[in-house]
Amino acid sequence: MAVDEVGLEVSGDSELRARRLEQLRAMSSEELDECIRRMRLEQDLPELLYHFRTHRAEFDADTPEAYHALFKEHIRRDGLIFLTYIRPRGSATMWHLVDLDLGNVAQYNETRREYWSFFRPRNLDSFVEASLRRSVEVRRATSGWETLA
Repeated sequence: MAVDEVGLEVSGDSELRARRLEQLRAMSSEELDECIRRMRLEQDLPELLYHFRTHRAEFDADTPEAYHALFKEHIRRDGLIFLTYIRPRGSATMWHLVDLDLGNVAQYNETRREYWSFFRPRNLDSFVEASLRRSVEVRRATSGWETLA
């Protein structure tokens, strides 16, 4: 199976994207509110030491605690872009919480209800562009949530 520049499998993207869009459209605004609220309140980043060692060069974080504090601040920031997709391997429902200003991304596994990573891609524009090929963007609108396909 082919892998793109952000390490995601590209086979079947359109089918999985359509399936995720269908799932989102079947959800009420309240269900999406709850999903996003849960993501923003989750505080733990499993395997903190691993993620700190892997991504510390991307952040001004000298300790695991400083890295974790940046992560917690990130998931609560206003103005995040919410991208959601179905992971080809295992069919997990995933989210990227993207901060275009700082370039940070938190990856959340909705299926397991846990964060998978917190990182800063080398090229945020390329990362977002590649993500949009398989993801659906979810935005807050005055009448609730809207999906951008």
